[in-house]
Amino acid sequence: MTWDHAVKLVDSLAWPLIAAVLAIILGPAIRQFLREAKSVSFSGAGFEASANRDDVAAAAALGAAVQHKTNGAELPKELPDIARLIDKTSSPPGRRKLQQSTVLWVDDNPENNLYERRALEALGINIDLANDAQDALRKLSHKEYDLVISDMGRPSGKQAGYELLKLVRDSGNSLPFIIYAGSNLPQHQLEAEDRGAQGSTNDPRELFELAVGQLLR
Repeated sequence: MTWDHAVKLVDSLAWPLIAAVLAIILGPAIRQFLREAKSVSFSGAGFEASANRDDVAAAAALGAAVQHKTNGAELPKELPDIARLIDKTSSPPGRRKLQQSTVLWVDDNPENNLYERRALEALGINIDLANDAQDALRKLSHKEYDLVISDMGRPSGKQAGYELLKLVRDSGNSLPFIIYAGSNLPQHQLEAEDRGAQGSTNDPRELFELAVGQLLR
């Protein structure tokens, strides 16, 4: 049973059967999450916990994102960090704010970030896609966004993410901008911030925290 299967179960099963099945099949990982989450009461699979469908969907998608990003080398056994991250969004005002937020995600291979997007969408966040800088700038000129998430390298150049960031800032647009790249080196994080980004990471959990943190500001 992989986290991909967990995501599909969340899509196909009725609540609370979702939680019962995931708790049995994924064992400690989802049990830990359910115990640490704070929302709708749930009792089944030999334990009591609190969570709701959206939170479990976000947790399952983040687990799948980590598994894909590491090519299966890292299989999340415990998810207390994810429970902590999602708990920040559990208040009604916070969840309403997220549901009113729209993110522009720029990547020439959007299928690579499917699970990261699904984790955010599970919380009600709206996401539009753009394949390149021109598409992104066109969308930014016609619609208001609360956050931009961009990859780094594209066919147009190895630093296409920075180039888009500069174009956005030069246009006078100061909306939050996060780089989701292949590197998580400290020097690259510092360079991104020096160039005007609000963060840079290659970790799905860090991306989730950065994105939610900016949207809830």
